[in-house]
Amino acid sequence: MAAKGLKAIFIIINILLLMFGATLIGLGAWVIVDQDGLVQLAKVGQEGTYENFSKPGILDVMSGIAVVEGSLTVLLTILGFCGLGKKSKCYLALYSGILIALILLQIALIALAGVLKDRVNQNLRKALKEVIKTEYEGFVESESKFSRSLDIAQVMFECCGVDSYLEFNSTAMKWTDRTSNQIPKTCCKLDKDAYLEEEKYIFVNRNCARLPTPDISNIGKACYNDIETWIINRIVVTLALTVAFTTFQILGTIFAFCLLHAFRKKSLV
Repeated sequence: MAAKGLKAIFIIINILLLMFGATLIGLGAWVIVDQDGLVQLAKVGQEGTYENFSKPGILDVMSGIAVVEGSLTVLLTILGFCGLGKKSKCYLALYSGILIALILLQIALIALAGVLKDRVNQNLRKALKEVIKTEYEGFVESESKFSRSLDIAQVMFECCGVDSYLEFNSTAMKWTDRTSNQIPKTCCKLDKDAYLEEEKYIFVNRNCARLPTPDISNIGKACYNDIETWIINRIVVTLALTVAFTTFQILGTIFAFCLLHAFRKKSLV
C-alpha cells in the first residue's frame, strides 16, 4: 500500500476510535450518575432475585468498563497521532500493544452484556414481583432505590404494576398507603415532567389513588414489557457499539503494524 494511503487510513481509523471513545465515556457516565433512575431495575440476579441495590450490578460494571475503555482510547488516539507525526516505532508499538489489551477488555464487555441479557430474559419478571413484596414503599422520599426506580418507571411508561395493579395491595408489605389507596400515586395520570424533574405530584384527578378508573389512572396497562424493552435496548446498544468499536480497534492494530513495518523499511516519506 502506498505510504500516503497508509497514513490516511490510519488517521481515519484514529478519528473514528476517538469518536467511539467519547461516546462510550458519555454512555458509561450516564449510567453511573443515574443511580436513582431505571438502572436499578436491571440488577437482576441469577435465581429470579435482585442483587444488593447498594452494590454495582452488571450494568454498572459494564458502564465502568466503558468509561475506562473510552478514556484509554481517547488517550491512545493521541499516542497514535504522535507516533505517526514523529514516525516513532516505539510509540506505534506501544499503541498496538495497548489496543490489543483493549480488544480483550471489549470481549469481556460483550460477555457481560450477554450474561445480563440472559438474566433479563429469564428472571426479570419473577425478580420484579418478588422485590415489590419487600422493597416497594411508594413515596418520593423512599430510601429504597428499587421503590424510587419502579415509581419512575410507572410515571415514565404510564403503567401500573409488573403484570397488574392488584400486585401492590396484595403483596407490597412496606406500602403503607394500601390501607387507604388501591394503587400507588405513580399509577395515576399525572404531569410526568413535574414528577420526573421536580418530584411533584400534579394529578388529573386527586381521587385517583383511592378510586382509580381507566380514565384517571394507568391501571389498564402493566409495566413489564416497557421495563424489559428499556433494559434490553440499552444492552443491545452497548453490544452494537462494542462490536463496532472492537472492529475499528482491530483495524487500528493492523494498520499500526503496517506502519511499523514501513518505518523499519524506511519507506515512508
